[in-house]
Amino acid sequence: MTGTTPCDDDAAIEAHYRQLFLALFARVQAKHPERGIATLFSRAKKQVEKTGCPYGDALETEYQAAKIRTEKRLALTQQCDIGKPS
Repeated sequence: MTGTTPCDDDAAIEAHYRQLFLALFARVQAKHPERGIATLFSRAKKQVEKTGCPYGDALETEYQAAKIRTEKRLALTQQCDIGKPS
């Protein structure tokens, strides 16, 4: 046993995913990244309650979904001429 409590592990997991989410939100220049992070954490906690899966797995699911949405949004904005210098 490592001496850490599940709460400590959850805090470490949250800190790790907070950084990943911030990186995603930075790519799309989100105006309120902390609000988005809170939403993703909330969704993960609801998934844990609903399915009983580990919290880290639920956060990974949310991260992968957010990553896909980010990549789609970036692809759409790259196709657009708006905001590009002429």
